[in-house]
Amino acid sequence: MPLFSSYRRSRQPEDSLQLSLPPTQASSSSSLTTYVQDPMPPAEIQIPTSAEVTMTWNTDALNEGQQITISMGQGQEEQLVLENTVDEPPSPIEPPPDYDVARIPTYPVVYTFSSLGPSSSAMILVPTQDSPDTRPIYHISVGHDPFFPMSFITSVVRGGHAEGDYVGGFKTIQAYRMIGTNRWLPTPASETVTIRGFEYPMPGLFVKNNKNGLKHFQWGNKLKEQYRLTWACPAFPGARVYTCYKQGHETQPLAKFTPTNELLRRNTPFPEAKLEIMPIGHGLFDDILISVLLLERMRRVTYNSMGS
Repeated sequence: MPLFSSYRRSRQPEDSLQLSLPPTQASSSSSLTTYVQDPMPPAEIQIPTSAEVTMTWNTDALNEGQQITISMGQGQEEQLVLENTVDEPPSPIEPPPDYDVARIPTYPVVYTFSSLGPSSSAMILVPTQDSPDTRPIYHISVGHDPFFPMSFITSVVRGGHAEGDYVGGFKTIQAYRMIGTNRWLPTPASETVTIRGFEYPMPGLFVKNNKNGLKHFQWGNKLKEQYRLTWACPAFPGARVYTCYKQGHETQPLAKFTPTNELLRRNTPFPEAKLEIMPIGHGLFDDILISVLLLERMRRVTYNSMGS
């Protein structure tokens, strides 16, 4: 359908009717001829072909019912109403759908922790490029507590921007020794974890378990049983594949995390940690993500303290 209907420029010729008087009413030397103009309906708006036509409209809001102006000169303007709707193209960047309405993948999906820049304190969790939907799933950022700058606050929101819906996070404190004492902080209760709108002391929510020589980390001991997870880390603190499963269901992995200790090298892609989520793990994605962030933080602290 055309954007607007066109104007036709045509002028109907003026037809004439010739009427002659009867011979009895005409003079002998001449006959009386009368021309009567044909009573035609008004012609459409006509613009001379040599006239300059100027059309103006708002290109940012072409919608059905909008008026545009056709100018034929000063004092000769006509209004035209659009008859069709111009749809705006979809935004190339859209937030991902919530998991309660999104289709759960039926196959494992690999995500990468992608930094937003060398000077940025934020990163996004994004599917690999071969995934059907490559939009960021989570945005992860780190900031300081204004009242206590030694306290770091990690925040997790949905989507690829910091303004997404809040998921959770945690507060950690850089270790330091109190002046004049041998006491070191943080104390166990000073670090906390937040998820689903509640804040918990970190030791009650994420703990290391070396029972029977196994290097396991337990998540969610203070939460409902459905959210309790175990991370099996046999090579801790080495950069190996770590496996997550629900407590008591070791044969059904929910996710696999692959950290990296590689350094940035010239002309090579920056090494990025990867998180693989199984189909049965998507329902616990929030818990898996926050727990793996805590796991990787603890792994790096331990790894660096060993001088490796």
